[in-house]
Amino acid sequence: MALTTGDHDFAPPGGESLREVADRMIPALREIHEQHQDEGQVLLVSHGAALAVALGVLLENNPASWTNYQFANCSLTELVLSPAPYVNFFNSTRHL
Repeated sequence: MALTTGDHDFAPPGGESLREVADRMIPALREIHEQHQDEGQVLLVSHGAALAVALGVLLENNPASWTNYQFANCSLTELVLSPAPYVNFFNSTRHL
């Protein structure tokens, strides 16, 4: 399957490539961080695959590694962007 084999430019009909998702998500996450860095935590709601692609790029510099980040519905993940991106906790469902 092209999405998992590393063709970052493959896009299914009517969809986005991994590169396009990353090019949309990373700037959005950084902008949200910049706008709210003095306000503490921010809750971001996203489709799991889009956030998984972003984590793949931020943590592994590879959008194809999105398959390493599968989210349960309604789970919580704490992403810290500064000084360097890391995940404090991932896919927590304790609140459910």
